[in-house]
Amino acid sequence: MKPYHYTASIDQRDSGSILGNLVEVVNALLKHKSHFVSFLLRDTLTTTTYFDDAVEKLAFTEIIAPVYYILGGIGPGEGAVITRNRKVAEDVWYIDMDQNRWFLVETNFDHWKPPPPHGNRRIPAINAMNKVGQANINNQTMFDVVSVRPVLNTYTAYTASMSVRYPSTYITWSRVVDGVMGDESSEDSMMTLGTLTQRLWQFVRRSVLPLVYQLF
Repeated sequence: MKPYHYTASIDQRDSGSILGNLVEVVNALLKHKSHFVSFLLRDTLTTTTYFDDAVEKLAFTEIIAPVYYILGGIGPGEGAVITRNRKVAEDVWYIDMDQNRWFLVETNFDHWKPPPPHGNRRIPAINAMNKVGQANINNQTMFDVVSVRPVLNTYTAYTASMSVRYPSTYITWSRVVDGVMGDESSEDSMMTLGTLTQRLWQFVRRSVLPLVYQLF
């Protein structure tokens, strides 16, 4: 966060196969042209002051893996989700009060595409935000929104709330969720190969991938 100027965070983008992404990462590293995802964000925070400059840098600098950069500013319309491939932004999606778009919801899938049936957290999040209302947004109500199932699921590692206008209110919660994805209880599930595979993937996504993305 750049206090009183803009907030910034990184969200995983589910794009392509795991093997294909690993090959692309290795190729990018060998060419020495691309930035690590989190290093670019750190560099942006230290070298830019204003929201628009941060958007431009994060949108047009080569990186080694596809991600979403999510920014919030202090002025009207200063909120954006930058959908990145390795070369350049595929889309920059802004808050637009003229369209009554006072918030943006990003849940690991491109916002212009239908969410997959197994991971449709977008609609529950939108419904929860509309229920709260713009006038009632604060740390607690935001925590409540992202705690609605299935917005909150077993893949959720942490929740962070940032306010560029009130930086002292920044807070992060570590999340521990029982069961498997969604509201399905693991107590009623048989220990099948599919269950074992799912639990292994949950471990990788919750424990391994966050470390990898911090490095990148």
